[in-house]
Amino acid sequence: FPSHDRASIFGILASILLLFSDSQMNRFSPQIITIAHFLFAGFAGFVMIGAIYQMLPVVIGVIFKSQEKISKLVFILLVLGLLLFAINFLKSIQITGLTS
Repeated sequence: FPSHDRASIFGILASILLLFSDSQMNRFSPQIITIAHFLFAGFAGFVMIGAIYQMLPVVIGVIFKSQEKISKLVFILLVLGLLLFAINFLKSIQITGLTS
């Protein structure tokens, strides 16, 4: 269950958010914080997890019997966590009126 190819999902989502964001954002705006989390926790996180799943069995010299199940669980939890974070964080813009 390779995570390298799934990392591009969050790179694309971050690009879409950046495309439709306000042009007068600063580094504390909710849009920028969400985009930064999509890029770093989403894109870089999936690349790192994919590298670990490929490299760890070789370094340790052990074949994991449940690696497929664990990688699917980690993938689902990371995707759900990032999407819930983004939805709730971007909802705070509408609730509190934060724009910058």
